[in-house]
Amino acid sequence: MPLPSLLRVPIKSELDNRRASPQSILDFINLSLLDVVRWEDDFLGDTLHGGYQTATNGAAAAALAITAPTAAARHGLATMESGTDDNGVSSFSLGEHFYGENGAVMAAIVSINAVTSYKIEVGFNDQTVGTRAAGTDAVVNALGASGTAATFYATDGAVWCVDTDAATTWQLAGVANAVVATKVSPTNVGDRGQNAVPTADVRELLVVALSDGAARFMRADMDDATTDMNRRFKQTYDSGWQAGFVTNTVALTPSVVVQARAGAANRILTIDYFGAWQYRYLNY
Repeated sequence: MPLPSLLRVPIKSELDNRRASPQSILDFINLSLLDVVRWEDDFLGDTLHGGYQTATNGAAAAALAITAPTAAARHGLATMESGTDDNGVSSFSLGEHFYGENGAVMAAIVSINAVTSYKIEVGFNDQTVGTRAAGTDAVVNALGASGTAATFYATDGAVWCVDTDAATTWQLAGVANAVVATKVSPTNVGDRGQNAVPTADVRELLVVALSDGAARFMRADMDDATTDMNRRFKQTYDSGWQAGFVTNTVALTPSVVVQARAGAANRILTIDYFGAWQYRYLNY
């Protein structure tokens, strides 16, 4: 029997929505207990955490790096760059500490400088960055258009992915022990365009949760307020549980990937937050 889900998107709007339910509020509190292993990074300071695995491939590709503190980056930022080669790539991950059977969840707040000729992946996979051949550190090899199957570098993985070689929209892809899951291709994730196409320089909170071999994908973005400081995240999409997306007992790592899909098109992915959590033990 799977452990109770740790899928709570820790943003104020979600807590406000659940305030009528004491149990729902307790669910949020549970995320801060020692029963839960938690990693969070807001990319503050001047030095990147030494435990990240990073890899790049291609001309001018740049690994994950902290943005110098400024008024505009007061909340902490990091960037990674695909470089200017066709299929140039930059990626990073933690270690393989996370398991579906422990109810693993990961989240990242990301934005990209342009929404043509690029690929982004956010999610879990079965190999830390830098352990595959150069240029194959992505989870997905080719995403494929809506309604077609993806191909994978990973044997196990579950990711949010947009790949303009296939389509301009977010798709939800998974593979369990080399068996490719049926993709979810939403037509609307509740973004400002009321479609599933990312907007340049607009932050998106992307969440992937695992449980009992299934994956669930959630998204939030900023309220369209007049100033950045007045905005707050609001959940806009929930895929529900998708069966057969990962193997429950395989060690996984949370990872983020940005890739150029045309020469001389450097794509800069900004990461505002990166986190992952799961139950400490299988049995209590």
